[in-house]
Amino acid sequence: LVPGREYDVDGWRRLCEVDLTPRDLSFFKQAMTDVYTIPGKNTPFLVSFRATIYKDLKLAAIKDNTLLLENDKHEIETSEISNQEEMIKTINKYFPNLFTIEEITKAIDYLKLYK
Repeated sequence: LVPGREYDVDGWRRLCEVDLTPRDLSFFKQAMTDVYTIPGKNTPFLVSFRATIYKDLKLAAIKDNTLLLENDKHEIETSEISNQEEMIKTINKYFPNLFTIEEITKAIDYLKLYK
């Protein structure tokens, strides 16, 4: 993280910033290990459910228990996913064949979305 830089803005999080300085692969080892092993370390990985797809150039996304869909006016409409069964159906509808029910259930349980 860059000191003084704001990463959370209006409910959105800056995920990536490109630095074109050539670096040895070892430069990234600790940061990438932390992202995938320490909950909340520099990213929402392991502490928040997120999935995004652009089908027919329109956004469909899930953030925790909120469904975000882009309408024909290119505005984002949100709706709550109220329970685990609805979450499984929503994920399978917008992200078909990417996750098994077991994987979805494990993620929901790990993040305690409906407890």
